Amino acid sequence: NKALAVFGDQFELLNVTAAANVSVGQSMAITLRWRTLHPSSTRYTTFVHLATGDKPLVAGVDGEPCGGSYPTDVWHKDEVVQYDLALQLPNDLPRGNYSVMIGMYNTATGERLTMTQTDQREPDRALGRTITVK
Repeated sequence: NKALAVFGDQFELLNVTAAANVSVGQSMAITLRWRTLHPSSTRYTTFVHLATGDKPLVAGVDGEPCGGSYPTDVWHKDEVVQYDLALQLPNDLPRGNYSVMIGMYNTATGERLTMTQTDQREPDRALGRTITVK
């Protein structure tokens, strides 16, 4: 089972679960599964961005893993952490296909972790999946 992406040399994004089709104005449930490669002393916040060809961010949600109750600085090596986020889609979002982009940043400084991914498009955001807004 190959990871979707690796952040820094610390975290693997194993998978991203979200509905393939969503409606404008809906709250979209997203589940992220991470695996710790190397424990970190830094607390990271995860973000989920909805992006389209010419717009890198049309909607987004940030959050510390598990609502801050289980931050990244206490994760153990090889541990898999799963948590849920809800992304609110704007009422005026144009219909079409969107990319669900995932990233992590240092909670204290805002500095993003660099990311590697097959067919990589950006240095610090991973393509989690694509969805269609109807």
